[in-house]
Amino acid sequence: MTDEGDDKARRMICTDTYDESLPFLDGLFSFLDHEDGCDFGGRAWTSETFLTGIDYGDPNGRTYFGHLTLAMFPLLWRRLVDSNSSVGGHVWYSLTESGLSLARERVKTGVAQPYPPPPPDDCDEYDDAFHELALDFYYNIRKEAIHNMESAKPVQVNEIGPVPMPVSAPLRKFRQSKAT
Repeated sequence: MTDEGDDKARRMICTDTYDESLPFLDGLFSFLDHEDGCDFGGRAWTSETFLTGIDYGDPNGRTYFGHLTLAMFPLLWRRLVDSNSSVGGHVWYSLTESGLSLARERVKTGVAQPYPPPPPDDCDEYDDAFHELALDFYYNIRKEAIHNMESAKPVQVNEIGPVPMPVSAPLRKFRQSKAT
């Protein structure tokens, strides 16, 4: 699916498009030095609890975390952001090199947006039945793409795949110059 096709499909299912997800990229950049940050694998990671302001165990947490994941998809699929989770299922997000580069450029040119982004506009262009069909269609396309990636031959035969983050990620201020 092209970027334009992805944005068009995301509009049909009432989720953030690429442009609407950019404040999340800007937010991750602005949080590189925050106290809740995690240094894992030499990169700064930001927790879903920090990004949503919702603690684990909150009855509405799954809804908020789900909305955050949907908003991050355009950045994840374009490899501007990575996600990882602990073995307990707690999700963290980090800028990739290309995401960091784009975030720096956005700050430099003055287009970076404050976090959190404003709530999305109401989406009532289509009826609920259409939204449901479009959502199923969209997820099937994405599931197929993920399946193709997962079933591809690894570069190294002894590769075991991504390693989950520790259950208790080492929390510390990640020191990285935002200027460079």
